[in-house]
Amino acid sequence: MWVGDLEDFRRIVSACRELETEATRIAHTEANLERGRDLYLSGYFGSPSEGNASWKQHLASEKIGISEALELRMTSTQFRFSQEFKGSPESVLDKVDFDDLKSVSLKIGSPYSRFETGGFELSLSMDKTDGGSVHAAAPQSDWLILVDGKLKGMLRARRPWFWFVRRNAFLVLAIASTLSLAAISALQTIPRGTIDANAAGLIFLLIVGGMLATGGAIAGIRRLFPAFELHKAGGAARGAQVLKRVAAAVAWVAAIVLPQIYSATFT
Repeated sequence: MWVGDLEDFRRIVSACRELETEATRIAHTEANLERGRDLYLSGYFGSPSEGNASWKQHLASEKIGISEALELRMTSTQFRFSQEFKGSPESVLDKVDFDDLKSVSLKIGSPYSRFETGGFELSLSMDKTDGGSVHAAAPQSDWLILVDGKLKGMLRARRPWFWFVRRNAFLVLAIASTLSLAAISALQTIPRGTIDANAAGLIFLLIVGGMLATGGAIAGIRRLFPAFELHKAGGAARGAQVLKRVAAAVAWVAAIVLPQIYSATFT
């Protein structure tokens, strides 16, 4: 689960840029681009000066090919019409509708360009349903350790304090149901005549309403607390807003109901 604003996401983009730079450096070295230099300078492609010029052109072309294959790319998907934006992170972020954003992904290389990239690949995906996931591949472990060191902490740092509500939706449902049943049992132990009809009716409605509400709690909780949120600077997480409203509603109901229960029971 990841919740953050534009600046938080840009820090992730910056970390991916650093990984891109390091992967490109290693790929240039591992590609052994110097292996054909002697052939160019031997005069096979013309005079030594012409061969040297051709060699430099070839070397530049090879480096550009590797760099382009490892270039960091971003894709965003909107809920509306499943519209996609693709390109550099900067260009995509300029087009994103944050209120309608469904998912984003950052990629370096791909399984289809391993020859050009030397086997380096990074895919970071975030969406409303599954949250964030990272897949990385490389011909050496040092780069994978670097990926883990740069991204793992950044993703965990933006895990909201209410993450357990979504992750344990079934547990929340079970607790709510248990409390409802406990309330029903408690009502049965109250002697008749010690609680008036209005208070009893209100309690009954609250219990029934609570049980009906918990019937769709798992789906509802997952919708109210999306696994991924990217909002503009200064914006608030949807989950935090929901919990504030729930707390306000509970406090309002308690302020009305508890005095009636106390008055009916103890006076």
